[in-house]
Amino acid sequence: MKQLLIQGALILATLAWGGETAAFWGNDAEQGTSGLDYAKGFDVNTVATVNGTVLHPPGERGQGHAVMEVRTEQGQMNVIVGPWWFWEKNAIPLDAGHEITITGSKAQGKDGGLYLFAQEITNRSKGRSITVRSETGAPLWSRADSNNRTGGGRQHGGNRFGGFGRGAGGYGGRR
Repeated sequence: MKQLLIQGALILATLAWGGETAAFWGNDAEQGTSGLDYAKGFDVNTVATVNGTVLHPPGERGQGHAVMEVRTEQGQMNVIVGPWWFWEKNAIPLDAGHEITITGSKAQGKDGGLYLFAQEITNRSKGRSITVRSETGAPLWSRADSNNRTGGGRQHGGNRFGGFGRGAGGYGGRR
């Protein structure tokens, strides 16, 4: 009887915590080899600031999100910037070799890789930065109208014309 109660308690505990772990780890079939849920994986308890060098600039990978590879003191890290449509609309210049500082939530994927869910990215090489999540980790793209795919990121250090991004006075692409 005691063993049956212990087994029942373990099953209930697994069911109770399953939703939270699924938000962080996600589902391998849907999330790829990392097992992380790019949309819900931010954890305010693991926020850190790291410096590094861009190895591969943001590209559309995994779950429709912009991901870039960065070399840091901790090793190579995959930085999840946000949905690709959001990054395209609000991008700051980030190219291979640029020195950057990123604040975000650290995670280790099931694949053993290091991941950082970006909150703020500063390109020290270009003097530009962007905030993509609030202090609490709420994504700024959730404030944007997802049907119109309008912006929402807060950029700092604009160009000499007072603008950001593409268009009149913008940089017209990554530099």
